[in-house]
Amino acid sequence: MKTEKLVKAIVHTGNKHIGDNISIAATFFTRLVGLMGRPSLSEGEGLLLKKVSSFGGLCSVHMLFMKFAIDVIFLNEQNKIVHIAHRVRPWTGTAMAKAQDALELPAGTAQRLELSEGDVIDFS
Repeated sequence: MKTEKLVKAIVHTGNKHIGDNISIAATFFTRLVGLMGRPSLSEGEGLLLKKVSSFGGLCSVHMLFMKFAIDVIFLNEQNKIVHIAHRVRPWTGTAMAKAQDALELPAGTAQRLELSEGDVIDFS
């Protein structure tokens, strides 16, 4: 998967380190392919899907052809967490109306880091 760049993600409140290897998918094709074909995500890795909103304003993530579960962190325009979908399984999906972007992380990351709605994530 060709993504735009790797960035670091840290929760603004509390300095919770999410990861140093967050890829950005900002085109239709890179968002569509996403994590398909990967065998797993390691701790510290993730994929930020930019401007995912479509179909009536829903920010949606599909898990077609995926081989592992992930946490999906839905973010608004200010990178504030508006919803967390924990351990989304392959061949399912999830959506959120109030979100613009989605951050895909290894399953269990949100719970381990105690991420919650209202946290703001800084990407650098």
